[in-house]
Amino acid sequence: MSERFMICKFQIHSATKVPLTHKKMADGSYQGDKMAVMVKMGAVWHGSNEAQAKSENAIFGEATPQGEFNATIANPALFEHLLANVGRQVYIEFSLADLAEASPA
Repeated sequence: MSERFMICKFQIHSATKVPLTHKKMADGSYQGDKMAVMVKMGAVWHGSNEAQAKSENAIFGEATPQGEFNATIANPALFEHLLANVGRQVYIEFSLADLAEASPA
């Protein structure tokens, strides 16, 4: 894995459990047979008063004043963690993927 080159601070705005795939039932209806969590996050930012200018959130907000991250997470081990932490702030780290791993076979 490559070295990290950027880090952003985001807030989890929502996390919703949703069916990822559906199974057709005997009566013709569909029921979710595999679940996922849809998570939506936005970049952390704050105003520019003096107290906020010295805060970590203001520093991240100046570097990344706008950003969105939306994902559907299918790893059941993460569901409760994501659902329980709506409103919390998280760091998202970026590093370049190895080209050999990123290329389709």
